[in-house]
Amino acid sequence: MNNPMHFRKDIQGLRALAVIVVIIFHLGFLPNGYLGVDVFFVISGFLIIGIINKDFINDTYSIKDFYVRRFRRIIPLVLITALVALVLGSYFMLPDDLENLSQSIIATNFFSNNVLQLITVRNYWDVMNEYKPLMHTWSLGVEEQFYIVIPFLFLFSNKKNNKIFAIIMIATLASALTYIFYNDESVKFYMLPMRFFEISIGGLAALKIREIKSNAYLSGISFLVLIVLLFFDFGLTGELETIIAVIATVLLIATNKSSFKINQLLENRIAVYIGTISFSLYMWHQVILAFYRYAISQEFSLYTSLLLGLTMLAVAILSYHFIEDYFRRPQNISTKKLLMICSFLFLGLNAASFYIYFKAGVIRDVPELKISAAHVERGMHAKYNSKIRELTGDFTASEKINVLLIGNSFARDWANVLLESEFRDQINIFYSEFPFETKNLQHNLDMADVIFFSPFYKAEYIPVATKFKIDEKKLWIVGTKNFGPNNGLLYNQKRSQGNCDLRANVSDYALNENRELIEEWGDRYIDLLSYVVDTANKVPVFTQNCEFISQDTRHFTRSGARFFANKVNLAQYLNVPRTPHTNLHAAAE
Repeated sequence: MNNPMHFRKDIQGLRALAVIVVIIFHLGFLPNGYLGVDVFFVISGFLIIGIINKDFINDTYSIKDFYVRRFRRIIPLVLITALVALVLGSYFMLPDDLENLSQSIIATNFFSNNVLQLITVRNYWDVMNEYKPLMHTWSLGVEEQFYIVIPFLFLFSNKKNNKIFAIIMIATLASALTYIFYNDESVKFYMLPMRFFEISIGGLAALKIREIKSNAYLSGISFLVLIVLLFFDFGLTGELETIIAVIATVLLIATNKSSFKINQLLENRIAVYIGTISFSLYMWHQVILAFYRYAISQEFSLYTSLLLGLTMLAVAILSYHFIEDYFRRPQNISTKKLLMICSFLFLGLNAASFYIYFKAGVIRDVPELKISAAHVERGMHAKYNSKIRELTGDFTASEKINVLLIGNSFARDWANVLLESEFRDQINIFYSEFPFETKNLQHNLDMADVIFFSPFYKAEYIPVATKFKIDEKKLWIVGTKNFGPNNGLLYNQKRSQGNCDLRANVSDYALNENRELIEEWGDRYIDLLSYVVDTANKVPVFTQNCEFISQDTRHFTRSGARFFANKVNLAQYLNVPRTPHTNLHAAAE
């Protein structure tokens, strides 16, 4: 029989394990480290529901007291973390990224960053998430949404029945089944209904902990399974990995006791202390990593990782003792006074974030992107790309070259290159983003002198070619491109070095993709990278006029389109003679 709610060093040690693997994962060294969040969820459910149940049994349960404790534990640290992120972001970040940060601050303050991430990003594995200081607070959103609901269940039960257990059990089973069978991976990752079972299963164990016998064999096996799962990748599905992690964690917590051998690791003094500061460590680690990536380097050597780890540890220690633990204790500050301070911070942060959002993140001039704080135009670069959608008129017989483009934003990029070139007055452009929904596409295909297609792969082209008669002698495939890891990093490097001749490494993904496409399409492929890449696989970031070539490392700014219009041999692809005065925009660059 276990006593659930006395201080358990083993759980603190388990927290330490969870936060360490999450940090190593975010450093890029541990593929399954993200499962540490699932371990946190189970621990949270076990402890919080266990504490509520203990108070309920002892007739000392108060929803007000519960939320005051949560408020003291969570809110001050969340607000201060968001404040630091906003201050650093205002200095280091480009407008689009600062605008995104302002949204994240508001969502984090309302414990809904999981919802924001689902709406705006969807894919947790998107590499751009690495540059978001508050990306990790999605899990805090899930957890706090859980605790908006659960405490009220105890008002509808009494100590003589198992109504609470039954309700949570049914909800747990429903959540687990939904998680297993629901098809939308992003919704499954971010949303409470699919994550509910991970927290609630810990709560179920807490409700029945006095009836569960300690078992050295079961707790040992569970710990071993968890270690193997966290540190080794067996290629299992994400769903299976999560379920195994959750089951192993709850079995370990429920069946362990202090005398078992595994606690020589879990109850080690260092492990217990790291577990104690794990919330501070979790909250600060991504802020530190994101701004390091954004302002210094996206690469983490072992030496750099160790230095960053020590920095996180130092910040977490200070944060725990001077923020988290200090504000948690009523003897240090009254609830009324703390509420006033946090309200001021909350309102100030949200007001500043709303201001930044409505200014589209533009709080200073950014000449590298032709952005002026005095004349804010939201989504200027996206609009430049999107305006190509207006080119939908039918081709007619004329002396101009009929150019047909099929594809997504990369096809629109290419259209802008053509329209910024010396040939802009010699061409008619027709654009189709969704060929199967374009009524006059076949007519324009027949009338086209040249056809450009982007997306890149034949698997995407074949369905279009099957339905429509495409003269492949007219066809060109517009190539992929990449201008470094992140514009923010390059912007900060330029600010510190004053150097407009910066060159960035093309990502390995883009290089491999480009090689595959060259093999797939041969001489019908327009290899854009070949016009700018050097022998070290580096490309320019800025034009001669020190303006970004790309708005997001993949799509052209207007300056970037002009830059490529002067670089690429467009005459070859348009079947026209190239005139000597090709550098039309040289003065502008």
